[in-house]
Amino acid sequence: MKQPELTIEELLNDTEFIDYCLTEGTQVPDKWRQQLLDHPQEQKTFEKAKTCIWLLEGKMPEELIEAKQLNFIALFRKVQQEKAKKGPPYLWIGIAASLFLVFSTAIILFKTRTRPQSTYENLAGRSVEAGKGSQKSITLADGTEAIIYPGAKLLISDDYNDDFREVAVYGQVYFKIFPQKDKPFIAYSKHTTTTALGTAFYVRDFKNALQSAVILVNGNVKVQPPGIQQAEILEPGTMMLVNNKTSAAEKRTVSKQELNELLEQKLYFNDSNTINVIDKLEICYGAEIDISRCHGELKKITGDYSGQPLSNILSSIAYINHLSWRIDEEQHIIFEPLP
Repeated sequence: MKQPELTIEELLNDTEFIDYCLTEGTQVPDKWRQQLLDHPQEQKTFEKAKTCIWLLEGKMPEELIEAKQLNFIALFRKVQQEKAKKGPPYLWIGIAASLFLVFSTAIILFKTRTRPQSTYENLAGRSVEAGKGSQKSITLADGTEAIIYPGAKLLISDDYNDDFREVAVYGQVYFKIFPQKDKPFIAYSKHTTTTALGTAFYVRDFKNALQSAVILVNGNVKVQPPGIQQAEILEPGTMMLVNNKTSAAEKRTVSKQELNELLEQKLYFNDSNTINVIDKLEICYGAEIDISRCHGELKKITGDYSGQPLSNILSSIAYINHLSWRIDEEQHIIFEPLP
């Protein structure tokens, strides 16, 4: 049976391939080794996909650096050969030497500074904010789409779409990344750093909240909590929860149905646990809802709340569970027992 040709897109969405690229000194897995032996023309695709993964790590492959150096040496020699044909010889030697010095210095600088040292705290750029009662949709310079949820802010770096695509998130923002294999997209928040090439995901990070989250809709992303060396690769239908106090990270599964309902803004509950309802409302409306003050078992919720204002849904949950709700100075929604 003829094996299908390798594609960069399929390799970038294969977790086994990602693990292979990020682990030093490993052999090509059996999954592709025989195919590469039988179809050597696919080696180039394989290597291109590997380079894309390395770019996610913010480093240039050594062979690419060596290729650049060889090109510069060839240019240097070509200029030397021209010196006998045109102009004073010393002028041509000076030009050649200068070119070689400039290009060699550029390679050395790239090797020592593999990517801009941006962080959530020092990223500089213009900001786009959504009002407290509404969300805002924007398209970035590269074609990436972003939905900024109520009260959230997106900071876009001054050099966005040059070598990297960097943003910072305050609150909740949904991204649908325009794929550019040579320009990783990096979303910083206070408690997570998410790197992607082309995918769709949510970033949730509210001020003074107990947890932050990255929720992957499709594709693959790399998520790294601050101060933690080991990054996690998320697959479609998974999310990363980060404890904002301890930075402890936990990976969870999200069903395809739940993700589709979120994207379609469907809110239908059938005898659903109130805590699960709250979790879904938080993502759907980009809100932070605190039920820690509520003691005892909360009742289950049934009904279709699609398209309803969040305040109506909150009032319904409060009525069913004999609670009250309010919004504090940080715009967090708080449920409390009735007096």
